[in-house]
Amino acid sequence: VLTALQRLTLDDPAEAMMIGDTPADIGAARAAGCLSVAALWGSVDREAVLAM
Repeated sequence: VLTALQRLTLDDPAEAMMIGDTPADIGAARAAGCLSVAALWGSVDREAVLAM
């Protein structure tokens, strides 16, 4: 996530949003300081993602 932010020349991670469909995606966005958006499709455990 941090590499993508650098390539996009975003100095403030809070200006970015990451969409993911796993708890790991949400965790990565939060660790980078981005807004995280959960996509609740596929085989993801909806309750596990919403509990984050």
